[in-house]
Amino acid sequence: MLRRDEFGVPTIRSSFPMGFFGLCLALGVVLRPVAVVSYIMFAIRGVDETGQTLPGDWHLMFRTLAGVILIESVLFIITAWYYFNRRKAARRLVIGTLLFAIASLVLQTAWTVALADGDEEFIAKTLGPAAPAGLIAVAWLVYFWRSKRVRETLVYPLNAA
Repeated sequence: MLRRDEFGVPTIRSSFPMGFFGLCLALGVVLRPVAVVSYIMFAIRGVDETGQTLPGDWHLMFRTLAGVILIESVLFIITAWYYFNRRKAARRLVIGTLLFAIASLVLQTAWTVALADGDEEFIAKTLGPAAPAGLIAVAWLVYFWRSKRVRETLVYPLNAA
């Protein structure tokens, strides 16, 4: 329900989680190009950070993931624009972008684990950061899906009421 002040002007409510998500979204939009460039460089050059030639399966993985992360970055930029303009569509975009990010994280983690050839230390290093990142994304997904505050904050264009 849209709240209005005594003059009939809509009051837009926000919260600490909304502000924190906005900060994280802005930082992500600025920092994501670094990840995209690194994946594209691995995919183009075919060597890892130590200069070793990537095996064919790993090269295919980096080429595929470079495209997925590029698409994900474009989605985050579009989502950020809608989010900071408090557009109603931002809620659906955030949910869709988070679902895509979770799917790409699962794809990247599963593919890396499959190519690890049973190296338990490497698998642990892969799953270590992936598990918390996935849980955080799921928590934000649930927040944007269920929160009434999100619906009260992302209101433009305003309904004629």
